[in-house]
Order: sequence, then C-alpha cells, then structure tokens
Amino acid sequence: MQEPKFRRMLRRYYRDVFPPGQKPFPVAMSVFLGAFIGVLPTLGIAIPLTWIATAVFRVPKAPGIVASFIATPPTLFFFFYPLGYFAVGLPLLHPPPIHFDFLKTFGELTLTNIDDVGAMLWNSAKAHVLAFFAGMSVVATISASICAVPVYVIMRKKQHEPASEVGDPELSGSVTTRGPVAVSTEDETGRVS
Repeated sequence: MQEPKFRRMLRRYYRDVFPPGQKPFPVAMSVFLGAFIGVLPTLGIAIPLTWIATAVFRVPKAPGIVASFIATPPTLFFFFYPLGYFAVGLPLLHPPPIHFDFLKTFGELTLTNIDDVGAMLWNSAKAHVLAFFAGMSVVATISASICAVPVYVIMRKKQHEPASEVGDPELSGSVTTRGPVAVSTEDETGRVS
C-alpha cells in the first residue's frame, strides 16, 4: 500500500531540513541564513536571497530555503514586524514622535509639491524607519538562532545514532535505486562503494 501524500510530503521536508550525510554545522548555518533572511523585510524575494546566501557561504540550499518559510505574510505583519518595531526598535533607539497628520498630508499631495511632501515625510519618519530596521535585525538574529540551534542538536544526534535507530531505510548505509540498476554501500569512513 502506498504511503499517503501528506506523509510523503512531510518525509521529504524532513529530509530537506535534515539531509542525510551532511555535517551538522553547515545545515544549521543554512537554516540560520534562511530564517534570518525570511524574517527580514525582504517582501517576496526571501527565497532567491536565501539561495544566493547559501551559495556564497557554501552550505546546503534546501534547509535554508525551507527555513525561509518561517515568515509568511501573517507571521510577518502580525508578529515579526510589530515585535521588531514596537518591542525592540522603539525602546532601543527612542525616535522622536512624528508631528504631522498623514491623511491630511496625503490629501494635499499634488504633482507640484510631491518632492516637498516626500522630503518632509522622510525627515519626520527617518528615525522610525531606522528603529524598524534595527529592531528587525535583532528579531531576525534571535529567530534564526532559535531555529538553527535545534537543527544543529538534531543533526549532531542523528550523526551519532546507528542507522537502524533512525528508522529511515534510506539512511541505513545502503542506497538502492528502483529496479536492478545500481546498489551502493557506505563503509564506516563514509566512502561509497
């Protein structure tokens, strides 16, 4: 009987995050990069940025890309961004209060005064934008660490477990393709023969 699709998908994601045969630190570093970039306000380009960062640091790409999905629009806009701005950025940098009415300012906006209004908006909001980015950097670093440390511990534990305890036939030291094409085995040094 074939395994249900949902279970196969979970198994695939598990192998993506905890790839067999990889060292723990590169996998944890990949997860750190993916979660860090995912939490930052990259708005739609987190996956390509994660792919580039994992390539630059020469760590596995799949764990980082899976980890970048920590930040979905609901978690970004209702958890990470408010946490970064209100809980970290504002108390950290103490920007001055903004002294103008946004709705009135935008209501008076025309093509002739757009540069004046833009300059006023930037001068008034600059400290708040910096507080937001400072807070998001701290939140992204903490969130990425919270994700990477358990991955490192699990990978380290998996590395020292005998394959029979892992419970995954693909990790048992021999890999067989479907059909009589090829069979390879690993010796205790990790070489494939």
